Amino acid sequence: LSRFPVFAAVDIPEVWRYDSRRVSIHRLDKDAGSYRETAESVALPGVTGEVLLCFVEAGITEKRNEWLRNVRAWAQEATRG
Repeated sequence: LSRFPVFAAVDIPEVWRYDSRRVSIHRLDKDAGSYRETAESVALPGVTGEVLLCFVEAGITEKRNEWLRNVRAWAQEATRG
C-alpha cells in the first residue's frame, strides 16, 4: 500500500524510499498533489539517491560512531565545494 497519498495529505515535501537495491528521492508536486522522483534532495542539496545508498550500505557494516564520522566528513567536504 502506497503511503505517498498520506504523506502528501500532511504536506511532507520530500520522501526518501529504500528498496534494498536503491534509494529514490521523491519531491511533492503541490499542484498535482503527488510525488515525482528527483535526482537530488531539496532538503539537503548535494544529496542524491546514490549518496544515500552508500550511507545505508555503510550503516550495515560500520559501527555507529564510525558511520557518523564518515557522514559528517562527507557533509563537510560537500559543503566546501
